[in-house]
Amino acid sequence: MMKTAKLSDIRKRNAGRREQGLRAARRVSPDFVPGMRVFDKPRKNPKKQRILEEMQERELELKK
Repeated sequence: MMKTAKLSDIRKRNAGRREQGLRAARRVSPDFVPGMRVFDKPRKNPKKQRILEEMQERELELKK
């Protein structure tokens, strides 16, 4: 016999897992925002920020 699951149960379980993941991410990085990539934020180290900006410029040039 095949196992069946209610869609509402699956959604509830997924929502719980998502919340747990968000809590864990906020514990590691308090300014965590879902959907924001880590490299979208400005760096505290000016050298790393300059490297990041150069990489973004090159990426834009390649897209042209």
